[in-house]
Formats: sequence, structure tokens, C-alpha cells
Amino acid sequence: MSIRRRIAAAVLAVAVACGWVAPVAAQTGAGQDFTDINGHWAAATIQAMLAAGIVEASADGRFYPDKPVTRLDFTVWLSRALELDAAGAAKPPFKDWNSIPARYQGAIAAAYAAGLVQGYPDKTFRPSATITRAELATLFGRSLMQLGVPAESRWFAIFADGDKIPSWALPAAAAVSKFVILGQPGVPGQKVRFAPNDTATRAEALTMLDRFMQVRNEINPNPLPTPQPKPLGDEPFFASYYVNTDYGYQTLLKHGASLDFIVYTGFSLGADGSLAGHSSPRTMEWDAQTGKPMLAMFEAHSRDANNKLLQNPDARATAVRNIVDVVNEGYAGINLDMEYVDASLRPNYTQFVKEIADALHPLGKIVTLSVWAKTSDSPTNSLSGVYDYAALGQIADYIMLMTYDYHWVGGPPGPIAPISWVRNVVAYAVTQIPSRKVLVGIPTYAYLWPNNGGRGRATAAWDAAATAASLGIVPQRVPEGEVTFTAKLSDGVTYTYYYNDVVAIQQKIALVGQYQLGGAIMWRLGFEDDAAWPALLQAFAQVRGVSPSQ
Repeated sequence: MSIRRRIAAAVLAVAVACGWVAPVAAQTGAGQDFTDINGHWAAATIQAMLAAGIVEASADGRFYPDKPVTRLDFTVWLSRALELDAAGAAKPPFKDWNSIPARYQGAIAAAYAAGLVQGYPDKTFRPSATITRAELATLFGRSLMQLGVPAESRWFAIFADGDKIPSWALPAAAAVSKFVILGQPGVPGQKVRFAPNDTATRAEALTMLDRFMQVRNEINPNPLPTPQPKPLGDEPFFASYYVNTDYGYQTLLKHGASLDFIVYTGFSLGADGSLAGHSSPRTMEWDAQTGKPMLAMFEAHSRDANNKLLQNPDARATAVRNIVDVVNEGYAGINLDMEYVDASLRPNYTQFVKEIADALHPLGKIVTLSVWAKTSDSPTNSLSGVYDYAALGQIADYIMLMTYDYHWVGGPPGPIAPISWVRNVVAYAVTQIPSRKVLVGIPTYAYLWPNNGGRGRATAAWDAAATAASLGIVPQRVPEGEVTFTAKLSDGVTYTYYYNDVVAIQQKIALVGQYQLGGAIMWRLGFEDDAAWPALLQAFAQVRGVSPSQ
């Protein structure tokens, strides 16, 4: 069993903290990282689940990994991980249905329709209640039973407290038999405990969910399709990062064929080279049908874990093996998104990229990198110093410039990607990297900052535009290309919005032609205004010198 498959194979500790209800935000983040997971034992798994669209960027930027998980949160996570049909599910007969936030009712209804949640005998769901280990194991077990895994009570005998597991939790035996649910430490030298009435933390629940998805994919009688992607073809490319949310998937079905390739987010690297995350069945099916090149993104956003990984040759070798395993599932190549690395490890990062390329290039796979934008080389900069543009340009096939977050949620309001700055970043990059290897990054999200000085948050550009329209506000264009407006929302706070509309995006696409770049890539698919697609395709056709239909 590879380290990737053993990501959850450790005894989990339970931290009990009563009376806490997990904050849940709308699933419209721009991909921000959580501020409270760096150095946490489950950081890679949490980041993978965030990248995959299973968990969400919270309004305050935190995940609260060691707080108990609620029934609402875990059921939503499970429903999303299984890609259940939220739109087509009927309303369950829960008496407290109206206490479930409307944006999560589809996921809960889908889990009920799939036979995973049944509610309490009094016909309530109790969304804010914490979920016990017995309840969590039962949800996993019901899904595994649908794939033919038997629920045999003999598995409970391995626990010292197996006789305390309630009869209604018999499906949990299926999860135990596949090592999705692990025991809690007991008396040294004696059996471990199941601890059926203990709660699980949010980090523990996600780790078990990751393990569950790996096991489920291994035993699924209908395995993932293996796409046979076509070569990328000739530059310039029009591409997008893709997060597997329901609305992202619908956008993929509608507009994915118009892109040259997509970058699937959903994997994260750990300090020891282990890998969290899994491929999306519906996305792999789309890829198999369309033959579009799809790259697998591997995120690594924990400074502590990144530094350890890059300094350990054995861990790097493990990471490379796990990356190759994923790519062999049918991807055209990879995108490495390693951010927050000590600048002193610049040679180590370059060596890691070379090790990945040496493993993938003989297989005919491409290697791309997402790197921090900069207008000059600052080898000691804590954010961008690790990226040796010139050296990386000789190794990687393509390099995606993250030309956004010039103004970010933790700072004051302002344009996310001012065109003058983007142009300067591109102009510098092509002096270090062959221009045909450079892709300019384009943000399709919006930021809104509270005027009381608090932390900003993200939403989709189309959502920002819809908010302005609903309030009768006409956004104003700033000299740097983007549009902005202020609005008082239902929480009584006035916010300042900035986002890239179709005109601002067209300005950035034009840079592809001006600098003979390898293309442009959007973060992220589904955040752009759907009505803007004809104009975006027309703008890209112009830099190609062809008509949109060609």
C-alpha cells in the first residue's frame, strides 16, 4: 500500500469541545487557504478537500480543524465527495428542514435520497448537533454496503467496547472492515476502543472521508474511466483551473469544449510526500468523452510541510511516485502549485521540479507550474524568492503566472489584477522564460471588503455583478481596467467590491498576442459571467489570428 493510500492509517485522537457550531460559508471562495492549518497534522487533507470544492473557504479564513464536526457539515461534505445529484433530490420529511440553510438543502436532500442519512426517530435532522463516531461510521458503511461490502457484526469484536456499539450502527461494520474507521487508544496491551458516542473533530472527519473515497474507488465495481487525452497542440492556449463544484461542473459541460485544456484541482502534497485527494468520477467521464487534455493540480500551501518535503530527498521521491500514480489515471500531465516556501530552499524547489519532469517526460506527460507573480527577481523574498524563473523555464513545459491578488482579502480594497502590474509581470517573465511557455493568469472572482476595516472575502464575478444589478448600482471602471462599486448588504455592513468583468478580462487576453505568450488561464471556471463567453472566445480568437469557429 502506497503512502497515498495510507494517508489516514494512523490512530486518531478525539478532542471534545461542546457547544460549538461550525461556521459554513457560501461555496464561492477564490481558492483562499485557511489561516489555521499550517503545521496541522491534517493540513494536506484539508487543503485537498478545499481544492476539490468539498469544503469551503470560510468568511473569517479559518477551518477550525480541532473543533467537533456537525451533522450538517459532514453530510454536506459526504454528499459533495460522492457527487450526489443535489438538483434532482426531493425534499426529505425532516421537521426541522427550515433550520437547514437553503444553500445546503440540496446536498442534504441528495444524501437522504441516496439512503445515507435517515434522521432521528422524531423525524428531525438536527443540523447543528455534533456527529458521533457511530453516526459517522454508519454513513460511510451505508455507502460501502451499496457497493457490496457486507456489514458483519464480527468486526466489532476487535474493539474493547464493541458491545457498546448500538444496533442501528451495524452498517458501521462495513467501514471498519475496510479500515475507514480506526480505533481509539485504550489501555496499553489491550484492545482499542471504538468510542461510539465520542465526537470526531473536523480534521478527523475529513481524514476519514479522504480514506473512505480512496477505499470506495478501489472496490467500486464501476471503476473510473481512463481518459486518453489528446496532445495539447500548438500555443497559444485558452485554459482554466477547474474546481469540481456543482456549478463548476455545469460550466464544464457547457463551455469546457471551448477550452484547450483544464487543470483539475483536488490533490495536496504532505510533508512526507504523501498525497491526499482523489479524482472526480464525473469529471473523468467528461474527459473520457471529450478527449480534452486535463492536468492534475497538486497543491502544497503549508510552509512548514513544504520546507520539510523539499529538504528530504526520500519524501520528494515518494511525492514523485504518487504524482506518477495519479497521472496514470488518465491525465495529460500535472500542475504543481507549491506556495509558501522559504526562499533559502530555491535550489531544492528547482530540483523537485526537475525530478518530477524526469519522471513524467518519458511518459509523454507535460509539467506545468503555478508561480507567484513578480516584476524582478528577489531571491530572498519570502513569497516569490523560491521561484527561479530562468531555471524553471528550462525544465517545465509551461509556467502559469498567478497575476492576481495584487490586492487581497487581508489588505485594503483595490484592483485584484491591475492591468499595468499584470503587463509588468509578463514583461519581466518573458525576459527569463521562453514566451511560448508563459501563461498569464486571469482572475474571474470578486473580492468584497467591509468598510469597517475587517477582512475581505471572495465571491464569483457573476455574483458581484448580480448583487450590483439587484441594488440598482452601476459599477464604475477604474483606470486599471477593473470595475468597482460599494453596497450595503443585508448584514448592515457596507462593502467595496472589485472584480474583472468581460472588458477587463479581454485586456488581459490581449497580452497573449502582444507578448507572444503560451496562453491565458482563468482562476476559476464558473466564476466568470456566463454571458461573457462569446466575447472571451472572440478575444482569444483575435490573438490566435483565427475566427472563433476554427
